[in-house]
Amino acid sequence: MGELWHRITERAIGKTLAVFVLLLGLGAGFLVLRSEEARVREEYDSRTLEYAKAMAGRIEQRLVAYDMALRAGASLFAATQAPTRAQWRAFVEAFDLGRSYPGLQGIAFATLVQPEAIAALESQVRAEGLDGFRVWPSGPRVESSAILYIEPMNAANARALGFDMLSNPDRREAMHASRDSGGTTLSRAVGLVQDAGREQRPGVLMYRAVYATGVIPESVVARRAALQGWVYAPLRPADLMRSVRGADTTTLVRLYDTASSDPRSLLYQDADAATVERDWTGAVRAPVQALDRRWTLEVIRVPGGAAATPLPGRSWALPAGVSLLGLLLFGVLWSMATTRDRAHRLAEEMTAALRRANEELDTRVRERTEQLSASNLHLREEIVERQRVERERSASLERERARAAQLRALADAGLAIPALPDDQARLEHLADRARQLVGCRHALLLREGALGARRIAVSSADPMSFANRRALLEASRYWMVGGDDRIARVRIESAAVDPRAWPEGCGDAMIVPIRIGSQPLLARLVLLHAIDAGFVPEDEVIVHQLVLLVTAAMATAEAVERERAARMDAESANASKDEFLAIVSHELRTPLHAILGWLQVLERGSMAGNANVQRAVQVIRRNAEAQSRLIDDLLDLARIEQGKLALELQRVRLDRVVRDAVESQRQAAAAGGVSIELQTDGPVEVLGDAIRLQQAVSNLLVNAVKFSKSGTRVSVRLQRDGQRLVLRVDDEGDGIEPELLPYVFDRFRQGESSGRSRQAGLGLGLALVKHIVEAHGGEVSVHSEGKDKGASFTVHLPASAGQAIESPAWLGFFDTVARSDVPATTSGNATDDRDAFAGSPDAKCPATGEDAGPGTG
Repeated sequence: MGELWHRITERAIGKTLAVFVLLLGLGAGFLVLRSEEARVREEYDSRTLEYAKAMAGRIEQRLVAYDMALRAGASLFAATQAPTRAQWRAFVEAFDLGRSYPGLQGIAFATLVQPEAIAALESQVRAEGLDGFRVWPSGPRVESSAILYIEPMNAANARALGFDMLSNPDRREAMHASRDSGGTTLSRAVGLVQDAGREQRPGVLMYRAVYATGVIPESVVARRAALQGWVYAPLRPADLMRSVRGADTTTLVRLYDTASSDPRSLLYQDADAATVERDWTGAVRAPVQALDRRWTLEVIRVPGGAAATPLPGRSWALPAGVSLLGLLLFGVLWSMATTRDRAHRLAEEMTAALRRANEELDTRVRERTEQLSASNLHLREEIVERQRVERERSASLERERARAAQLRALADAGLAIPALPDDQARLEHLADRARQLVGCRHALLLREGALGARRIAVSSADPMSFANRRALLEASRYWMVGGDDRIARVRIESAAVDPRAWPEGCGDAMIVPIRIGSQPLLARLVLLHAIDAGFVPEDEVIVHQLVLLVTAAMATAEAVERERAARMDAESANASKDEFLAIVSHELRTPLHAILGWLQVLERGSMAGNANVQRAVQVIRRNAEAQSRLIDDLLDLARIEQGKLALELQRVRLDRVVRDAVESQRQAAAAGGVSIELQTDGPVEVLGDAIRLQQAVSNLLVNAVKFSKSGTRVSVRLQRDGQRLVLRVDDEGDGIEPELLPYVFDRFRQGESSGRSRQAGLGLGLALVKHIVEAHGGEVSVHSEGKDKGASFTVHLPASAGQAIESPAWLGFFDTVARSDVPATTSGNATDDRDAFAGSPDAKCPATGEDAGPGTG
């Protein structure tokens, strides 16, 4: 019994040992396999990460270039306060967005507008020629904005005009951030207005706040108070990524607006990315510092490519050998444990087989040792290569830092351009800053003329002798090569064979054409390196950006100068017109005195009893007095335009003035079947001129009666509203169409197309009302529901207090002492009033009270 148990135990131990050896061999093979996979995966991830970081760096460079374009737009507003639409178009065209700024859909300006000023803004923009302009979407809000300028003005960008970006939470967040920080900000992923009506693609918006002060205020509160609007640019990340990646097909890329892979913040995804969605868990991620936001770039190699194979075939040899050895040992031990008898019979065979196996194992060990030695050698080579790549990466980072410093210097140079006095100073600034940015030895600014190239400016890193300057200018004649629209590079090889060489030595030259928009070539900028030095491709981009900034500033200055000259011409023409109006009005009134004087003679003369004569005299008097009133209106308007309206300021009972004006118009109103009703709150006083105030009220009443039909009424109400007096004149007449309301108080304005038909007069009455009321520190407004619904005119005047009142500051433009209102005339057509009465011994001159006999001059 004990012997049987011993045999069973011995057999179980042998089989257990065999299984243990098998598991040990398989485990060792598995561990070796995982080690090889980890090494290959680490190398794969390292290369992919370097590629992702390089792409992220290119994206950041593009965003910095876009930021510079927005800074230039803000500088334009700082230089001109309110550029015109034509100036904005010239500014944007100078940037050549399609070729120099891929991804930008345009550059625009959105103004900050209060909700109550939206209607006025819409009217102003429509008056500029944009008939369909409106601020949208509509609805109540605390603050509003409106896109006023956007270029290029294509069909897609035109849809964005008038859009209130503050109505959208994501846009509002970025706009407020730019307003408070004073820098450029990016929005979250949004749908662009330009894509309305078609497939929506993710887009982002870049904002830079514009302040009315021209500079960025110190505090957040001051920035909010001085905010004028935003220069902004719509950007499609898909277009940006295509320009950055080029024709790369070995990777798949996704771009997120956040640090996580949130689908809602997805900005860009390759078209084939959806087919490998399950593989993105192993993607390499690189951060992108997008101005004030942090984007995340995910990169994965295309499945099936050589770079996507995680484990080369040769790496399977060692795990397979270890596993095979374990299986072999398992078979041996298992066979030994099966039966003792078989073990004894096969002992010699197994010994021989084991010897052969040992020899084979020794051979394999030697071969594996040699393979390991070769692998170690290859590993050392890879380490050396990795060190070389690391050195190159460090050098690349150093170049990127230098390029970033160049971009900052370029931005500083762009900020200084608008403050320069003229184009000559801007071109000299261009030559000097271009030389500093690319670090070359010399810079020349040349303009071609009839006698050859002419030097405009020379900038040098070190002082130059006169002889060297002359030699440099002479040699530059051979460098004027290349087309008008491209940058040329000239390599000066040897002084012995190349006439372009000059005494300081041979180097690399860059010739940059300078033009403003589509105008003819203005000049060429020549940048020259010292011997054994040359330019890199990035230098061309930097210089091209600086040239764009300078030419944009020159185009803007030229547009501003044209506008200033046009404004001066218009002001001169307006002054001549006002002077002519005053002279003509004065000359027209002179013969009227004679007419009215002779009318009095006729009325009191021998023909006074003739009814027909009396009726004719009345008609003549009525028309002459109407003509006199028109001329008086013209003279008053001329006085106002020349700042010579004389006001005799004193405390005036406004209720009496209004009542006198009403009574003076009752007879004319009754003749037309119109009644006038008057309501007042009792005695009220104002500081003003009683005659001018009565003239203003009478003009309002005449206007109301003239446009009222028979059987209607005119209501006049005078009441106190706090420290102001309110006068309302309401009629039930023809009414005013809404589109003519803003022009009611314009001079010589009578709208035949409006509800009020064409009436007699020059259209000066309401214009005089506006000037007289404003001269008294008040304001006048009009309201009408439309055609045949009447009109309501409202006048607000400051009430007079009980204590002494000084003359208000707004009367500084008017004389308060009597003086000549119009210039004297020596026209040969002028006739003195008294001359017209010569020859009538019975007449008395109404103007002087003298006898108008033959001797009266």
